[in-house]
Amino acid sequence: MSQENLQQDEADIEVKDKPEVTSVEQKKSIQEFANEIFGKIENEFNSIPNDNEEIEKVENSILLENQSTKNKIKDELDLDGKLGILTNEMRKIKEEAENRISNISIEASANSQENASLLLFGRMNNGEIRKQLIDLLSKVENYQTEQPDIELVYDENGDIELDNDGKPLVKKVPSKYKPRTKEELESELDENISVVGKDTPISFDPESHTDADPGRRLGGRELIALNDESFRTEFKDPLQRSIVEAHEKGHCLRPYDNEFFRRYFSPAFDLSKIEISQEEFERLKKLNKFLDTNMTYENSIGEFKEGIIEYLMSGPEVAERMSQLKNYFGMKGNELFTKEHLRYAKEHYIEDTKMDNNMTSYFQAITPEREDKFIELINTSGI
Repeated sequence: MSQENLQQDEADIEVKDKPEVTSVEQKKSIQEFANEIFGKIENEFNSIPNDNEEIEKVENSILLENQSTKNKIKDELDLDGKLGILTNEMRKIKEEAENRISNISIEASANSQENASLLLFGRMNNGEIRKQLIDLLSKVENYQTEQPDIELVYDENGDIELDNDGKPLVKKVPSKYKPRTKEELESELDENISVVGKDTPISFDPESHTDADPGRRLGGRELIALNDESFRTEFKDPLQRSIVEAHEKGHCLRPYDNEFFRRYFSPAFDLSKIEISQEEFERLKKLNKFLDTNMTYENSIGEFKEGIIEYLMSGPEVAERMSQLKNYFGMKGNELFTKEHLRYAKEHYIEDTKMDNNMTSYFQAITPEREDKFIELINTSGI
């Protein structure tokens, strides 16, 4: 409705309102007129477009246009794909940064100059390491009860019976072994730590050999022979001698000489990967002679390799070389030994320590395929 029409209607109302209303008919006429006027106003008002609807239409149009633009940009730039690539790159950068930080930490802890025996005793007094050791020795006790005893066969006259080659006949009988309890094993470990931790037996006799007797229970001791050729030629540095001392003390604390341990540790090594050069053969012949490994030193490289494997893969020797690696990184509790530690040690241990008590062969046998098992065992075997 136009402004002129509204003003005219208002004028008409004013004119009609002026006469005095005296009858019902006049009041009715005025009401009808007013209704007519208000009806016109309402019709005109309803004919005006709804602002909210118009706004909504405009907004929807803008949204559709924006979405179309977004889709066009997305199609042209492949934002999803590029976002995925960016995410992967960021993940790689993060992993690389974490690895670098880890490697820096490993490198910083490597080639520890701390006394190796003190590091060993620190671990032996750690609750988790002790539990691992006792649990493992308890398994060996049960294993012993399952192994038959071997007895000589006697005839009815009480004489030993012989086979066709003249050798005594033997028979297998149920084991009479009485396993020790965990409490007894704990007590023996405490006593051994006390005894072995007090001092180190040494010898100046040139005929003596550096060794230990891990097969003895209580009181089995190590011996460091300071005048044997290996100490005079191979292990002259104080750090090297500290490594040897801790190695031998470890034998006394971890009596892992049972055949059980050879099978227990074997999955961590691929013995086919051990290679011995002629130069290494000559060096090892001399070294192992003074380590008293009971080898025949005139053997060929192949036969000598078999002897090295037999010696190196025994439970005590595997365990104490694991201990050497933990000592190398200054571990004195139940710190986690990782693949990164192992790989760093493979590259640097011998160079840093100048200590190769068959560590070259040891590392060769820990192939990438066997690393996971090695890591599992070094962290769970009371080392």
